[in-house]
Amino acid sequence: MPRTDLPALLLGQWQNSPKLVAVARDIIQWARDNILDGHDDMAANLNLATAGGLWLDMLGARVGLPRPLTTDPAQDTRFGFDSAGQGWDQVPFRGVAANDAVFPLPDAVYRRMLAARAVLMFGQGTFGDLLAAVRAVDSAARVVDNRDMTVSVVTSQLDTLLLADEVGALPRSAGVRLVITETMPNRLVWGGNRLVWGGDPLVW
Repeated sequence: MPRTDLPALLLGQWQNSPKLVAVARDIIQWARDNILDGHDDMAANLNLATAGGLWLDMLGARVGLPRPLTTDPAQDTRFGFDSAGQGWDQVPFRGVAANDAVFPLPDAVYRRMLAARAVLMFGQGTFGDLLAAVRAVDSAARVVDNRDMTVSVVTSQLDTLLLADEVGALPRSAGVRLVITETMPNRLVWGGNRLVWGGDPLVW
């Protein structure tokens, strides 16, 4: 039954008592707005694809993966926190050594790690499970089973995958070593492996 029919159904038994109907309608309307609509909000808040902030932290607690703290050395020239319009509780604060910034993992990255953790919880530690978990973090990653108890992963999300592996979100059989390498970074490294000449990237 559509929810819009609920007040009419409940009030039908008192149709000859207008004052009672008015009071009952207000009560039923309040219940519908605060309970049923709240239930819809709860479903969205507890959905991995739509949850954010504290709700995402609650999902992480359910799967045994609290939100990790990470550092950003690029913030070492700032005092206190970055005011670049970051979400609540996602601004980087100074670390204990005061030479880097410490902040909770952003929602978008944490959501991918939770998806990988879900594969770990329901998987069997097979190569297929590892592939699904890695693809949950980086859908463009290349995963190769070397058939010598090692698996190679080439990714553009190196830091995120290393952190996911460190916190135990990437499943694999006992004894299998994961080798994660980064694709050519999308940045210029002088004296490294990229040189800009005339605007075109060249590989040394």
